[in-house]
Amino acid sequence: MKAFKRYFALALGLALAGGLAHAQTQLSGPYLWVIAPTEDGMNGSEAIVIDQLSIATDGAVTEDGVAVNGANEGDQVGDYAWTSIALPDNGDINAMLVEAGVTDNAGLDRVSSYALIDLDSPSAQENVLLSTGSDDAIKVWLNGEVVQEVAANRGRARYQESVRVSLKAGMNRVLVKVSEGVGGWGMHFGINADFTAGGVEYMRDPVLDSVPGENIAGPWLWMIALSGGLNGPQAIDIDLLAEASGGAVTEEDIANRGAREGAKVGDLEWTAGEIATEYTNTADNPNGNANALAVDLGFTENADLNNVGLYGYIVFDVGQRMETVMHVGSDDSVKVWLNGEVVWTHAVGRGASDVIDAFPVTLQAGYNRVLMKVTEGGGGWSFYAAMDEMVEFQTSTSVDPAGKATTSWGALKAQR
Repeated sequence: MKAFKRYFALALGLALAGGLAHAQTQLSGPYLWVIAPTEDGMNGSEAIVIDQLSIATDGAVTEDGVAVNGANEGDQVGDYAWTSIALPDNGDINAMLVEAGVTDNAGLDRVSSYALIDLDSPSAQENVLLSTGSDDAIKVWLNGEVVQEVAANRGRARYQESVRVSLKAGMNRVLVKVSEGVGGWGMHFGINADFTAGGVEYMRDPVLDSVPGENIAGPWLWMIALSGGLNGPQAIDIDLLAEASGGAVTEEDIANRGAREGAKVGDLEWTAGEIATEYTNTADNPNGNANALAVDLGFTENADLNNVGLYGYIVFDVGQRMETVMHVGSDDSVKVWLNGEVVWTHAVGRGASDVIDAFPVTLQAGYNRVLMKVTEGGGGWSFYAAMDEMVEFQTSTSVDPAGKATTSWGALKAQR
């Protein structure tokens, strides 16, 4: 985890200094901008497929030509010239143009904007995430090729769609067109990759790119402990194992040294079992997979147990050290330890039918101890965990899995 801690500390510090940003943040530029009117009565979805640059210059300048060859600040396109302007965080193109002196009309309609920027990539990067939002329609060229086109009449949000693209080493040219009918007019744009643009260094955010693999059924080693009437957020940072055992067993003990099947915690024993990996809401299981597990393992006969915590302990065995992403879901709050260190805490009251949270982790080569805790107040109680779909690993309930049930999640992934 130390490597990712350094990554995020560096990103935060330099972002505050204005020199670096996470790549999922909006690409602010500055871009070279130019605008061109569209035909009277034409909406954004109609205009996005028409080359307004060509119309404004009688064919002297074209969208495809700019997408390949770029433009120079001050070059004229009809009644307007390419102008260097940074995109505001709220994405409001019209307000941006007024503030920059391009127009004094705060309510321009029937118009398209073009934003041109070059990205400097330190290496070739495959399958990175390009995300857009717009009011109204949007079209994106990357190195002369159209990679995104949304012919829609809509209000903007960040972000409304994403597509996978590849960057080449060195300069990558981006042209973004937004066609507006009437009313609002804006753009949001970002690429989740490592690159420099407009004097800002952007860093790929691994969490944004991660896709969860199969939810992990186990077997895990399980334990429950009552929380003394506290709800999920109140109980998540209280050591319920220590309270149940009079201090004989602690969360720190288990997180660092592991659990052992049959070992006592108060009146209960660590018990191996698999948990349902899909959400069900039936007469036999109305309150989530965690409550159903507690009943199945004989921890309780109460099918609607409240104010309680569920602990799951498991070992991941991986072939090499890797920086990756873990995904979890919980009803209500959740806390995760990896090799004795807390890597995620989310004190929240919520429902969950699958994984929700994602966070970076560093797995060491060989065995990795994972302890996950879910604290519940009232109502549903659920527990979900997965690793990034690209991670191949085995699970067991011990760092010495001989004679223990193991599951190869790489094999499961290959069968999908």
